[in-house]
Amino acid sequence: MSDERLAVSAEGDVSLPMVDILTGRGFVTGKSGSGKSNTVNVLAEEILDRNQPLLIVDTDGEYWGLKEHYSILHIGNGDQCDVRVTSTDAETIVDLALVERVPIILDISGFLHSEDAQEIVHRVVRELFHREKTLKEPFLLIVEEVHEYIPETGGLSDMG
Repeated sequence: MSDERLAVSAEGDVSLPMVDILTGRGFVTGKSGSGKSNTVNVLAEEILDRNQPLLIVDTDGEYWGLKEHYSILHIGNGDQCDVRVTSTDAETIVDLALVERVPIILDISGFLHSEDAQEIVHRVVRELFHREKTLKEPFLLIVEEVHEYIPETGGLSDMG
């Protein structure tokens, strides 16, 4: 896997090292409509094509289309989700993602209260980081609209 590369453009003219994508940190930025979500979707497809696990925190319900071509578990609180979850399911979600290596879309767009959505994301991500330290398996966490969790004025809450 260390030499394997991922194509991340529609034309396939940009490639990135797979191990760096799965073990590093990065972000996709740009103005509205510039193709950020499409770029991340292409990246997710490349990773899924290689049977690598990932967890996508989907804030706007944009990633459910991945289910048309991939075996991916769509969880959240909306009618279109495979399974409805709450923050009390965080450990189970992380077990599925890290131990069972099940690709997951955590769709928080269906939660009526933003506090409920933030609580499940907080618990899942906290558990994911805690458990990954001991498992040391390559794993990709994608968080759409991550800027919503980071305050403009500096300083981070537990959620950030």
